Amino acid sequence: MKFMALGFLFFIAPLVQAQIAPSDVSYKSYFSDNYNYIVSQSDQQNLKLIAPFNRWLKFEYEQSYNWALDEQTSLALASSRQQIKNAFATVLPNNLTLFYPGGIGDNAHFSMRSWVDALVVHETAHLYQLNVKDTLPAVFKKIFGNNMMPLPLPFFTLPNIFLPNAFLEGNAVFNESRFGLGGRLYTASIWAHTLALFKARAVNEDLFLNNHDRYPYGREKYSIGGLYFAYLAEQYGEVKTNQFFKEHAKRWINPLLINKSHLRQFGKSFTQLFNEFTEFYNKLSLHQKSIPNTLESVHSVHIPKLNKAHNKIVFISTDHRVYKRLHAYSLLKNQWSSRVTDLPVGRVFEFENKYVSQAQVQQDYKGLGTYSGLYKPGYHRLDKYFNQVNVDFHFLPPQMGPGSHPPAALTNVNLGPSKEPTAEALAPSKPRVLSFNLTHGFLNNHFYLDDKAYDSSFGEPMFGPQGHIYYFQRKGQSTLLLKNKAVLAIYKGYSFELQDIAPNGDIFFTAPTPYGSSLYKYNLKSDKTHRLFTADTVVGAKHIQDQRFVITQATGSGYTTFVASADLNELSQPFNKRFSFDNNEISNSTFKSIKINPDQLKPYNSIYQLRYSYLLASLSSYNNVFKALIGANFNDPLLTQSVSVSGFKTNVDTSGYSALYKNSLYRWGWSVRYTNDPQLDVTLDGQLIKAYNNTLFEVQTKYPWLRKGHWKGDFLLDYSWLEDEFFSDYENTYEASLNLSHSIKYRLAHLPKHYYFTSIKYREVNLRPVYTLHLTTTHDVYSQDYLTGQLSYAEADSSDIRISSTASSLTDFRLPSLGVPIKTTAAYKAQLKLTKPLPWDFYFNKIPFGIKKVVPFISETLLAYRKPNTKEYTQINEHLLGLELTLLLAHKFELTLETLSGRSSYDNKLNHQWWVGTQREF
Repeated sequence: MKFMALGFLFFIAPLVQAQIAPSDVSYKSYFSDNYNYIVSQSDQQNLKLIAPFNRWLKFEYEQSYNWALDEQTSLALASSRQQIKNAFATVLPNNLTLFYPGGIGDNAHFSMRSWVDALVVHETAHLYQLNVKDTLPAVFKKIFGNNMMPLPLPFFTLPNIFLPNAFLEGNAVFNESRFGLGGRLYTASIWAHTLALFKARAVNEDLFLNNHDRYPYGREKYSIGGLYFAYLAEQYGEVKTNQFFKEHAKRWINPLLINKSHLRQFGKSFTQLFNEFTEFYNKLSLHQKSIPNTLESVHSVHIPKLNKAHNKIVFISTDHRVYKRLHAYSLLKNQWSSRVTDLPVGRVFEFENKYVSQAQVQQDYKGLGTYSGLYKPGYHRLDKYFNQVNVDFHFLPPQMGPGSHPPAALTNVNLGPSKEPTAEALAPSKPRVLSFNLTHGFLNNHFYLDDKAYDSSFGEPMFGPQGHIYYFQRKGQSTLLLKNKAVLAIYKGYSFELQDIAPNGDIFFTAPTPYGSSLYKYNLKSDKTHRLFTADTVVGAKHIQDQRFVITQATGSGYTTFVASADLNELSQPFNKRFSFDNNEISNSTFKSIKINPDQLKPYNSIYQLRYSYLLASLSSYNNVFKALIGANFNDPLLTQSVSVSGFKTNVDTSGYSALYKNSLYRWGWSVRYTNDPQLDVTLDGQLIKAYNNTLFEVQTKYPWLRKGHWKGDFLLDYSWLEDEFFSDYENTYEASLNLSHSIKYRLAHLPKHYYFTSIKYREVNLRPVYTLHLTTTHDVYSQDYLTGQLSYAEADSSDIRISSTASSLTDFRLPSLGVPIKTTAAYKAQLKLTKPLPWDFYFNKIPFGIKKVVPFISETLLAYRKPNTKEYTQINEHLLGLELTLLLAHKFELTLETLSGRSSYDNKLNHQWWVGTQREF
């Protein structure tokens, strides 16, 4: 029963943390239709259109999901301090959707008219999926709040949280494409890649259900999941499809019965429906044509953003585990070159004979935040083009001013690390730039020419060789191709991406085919559109000359980039892909902006908006003593402040209580805890002798003093006061630590490629000081063979340094093989550890359990400690062999199991230890 309480905390704890930058701009609240809209000053005008759109969608989702949200919901627009291409929705601890503004200009990926359209439709769908409840859980929700497991019983208030991510994300992607707005089901590059996965026979239940580490690393939850729910909708209708979540909410005793929910809702089990679905698309994928593989190609697990740096085509490839390389194809020499790079993954440009990339990086700029801009190796920003999404540059010769057109000969000047003349030698220091402004990016798709708003764009605009500006715009279900604000062509459909402009003015773009995506050309002179490749897998291209291109092709294992010649040049309009459930309701409706009076906008006060979130109840036992605990939690919508109070009582007439307050609103985050915790003293036969109190008062603070590139620095200052009634003693403890780290870690790697960590700590217990120094470094010496070295030293005036099999703080030393703890006045430790993750995983879909990662390791440790009142050091050598398993529960929740065996020279005994906990991160 004690595990029940811990299980609840395991699931909910990672979600209760602030999601906005500390010391952020001030926000205001607008209350309407049981919604709390939270916006910064720059986004207040967006409310006039977002609120009526959300009101319409709320009514529609109530009908299709057969559910009304059962509490006030917050919709927050994060300030431009958080320029992230993302958003999230959660019902824990309360209903919240939080949108970040970094996706402006990325509308082509979503095939939707604006960034906020994609977010509102997708994230609101998540709220209805997760919030829906059956009758009895709805009653418990009124009492226990949003507690997934309100009692120490197998009973779940929010069973749909346990659904695999492919159901949650897939259904939300399906809903994107219901209202005539577009959506990722229409995106040509996603459609090509998804069908390539089917053609490679990579789609199966393992891939679909589990949060694995296999390619394509979770993207299939959106693409294949979206197609799966689109398949259901075309078979059973969109209402019956969405109401699957209402049916599954009845599985509140066992929320893992996916087959049963499918049988009740559709008359067929999930396995049967999924097999029919994969069979349909496996057959369809046979029609997809691809370009034959070339020997000289570059492989990457993401779509590389090809760009022309004058006479080079440059891009970054990566596997997100071991390598990240910068590639260049010389248009003058017709040859490839590549090198290892530390540029962030993004579109590559070149300035002052050096490469930079457009990316989003966590930076300490006017306070903490994530900012878009051009970044140099080491993730250091280029200040001139910082805090904006730069999409294209055009270099002018010195004798010409903005608005003039350079001679065609300038386009043949090489810009690259070579002995040839560089464009920087001819061009002024400040070229013309096309960029998006993130301050007003949710609804406004306007891009800027230099510092002035130019026009709205669907996707990224582009300069032509002569300095003309090309871009797409969306009008309902049509897409317009423009040049300098003049319409050139109108196409039916949602998914179009500019790729390149030829010197003669021909415009190359990718768009859908019946079986994927291909490259098209708009001929400016003839006003005709031609398809250039028979392949349905072309998702990126840059023109070389004549019919030759650098092409990026989608495959079942990633994306390959190579040189290919067009094999087609026929008149052809892009394929207008449609689904039967796309009822065009929103595009045929015009939302009138609502008038919001200034007095309706209230200052957002996180203390005032603290609200009841959940009640935790648990029952545990130890040595025939039973403890019943109940606790309540309160949070503000943006999760910047929280209050938790709890109390417990035992069957031996002892009781205790605890209160915790956390504040992450400001740069210096802090928390205060007070606990009165009666301890039970028992004999060996389990008989109670007496109960005595431990009283703890604790203040913890953290100040992030450095966030720049790969560098991270924190200062921690803690104080605690502990009174122990049994020993009639108390501990008055001060701790201060200064930490500095440098980490380069690829997203899918087990450990950082390079990691350096330094910590200096001072601890004082009842005026007895302890000084500690820690140095740690980790290196990927060869293809995820990690070598870690650690040096630690501690010194104290008394025996306050503890050596044991489990270390609880930086002033402790851990030797897992040690049987008996040692207290000493000084110690040092040197350790070498070799870690090797193995490419093994095992999933058992008949039972919701899997082994996601298998990581063996060995270590050698030398530890020496000084005995009290002497200068003599005693040395201990330890040999350790261990295995770390990342377990996957309910297809999605990670749990780490570590088991190890070791022998030390202290007692020369073989000792074993195991540890279970949530996934640990660097």
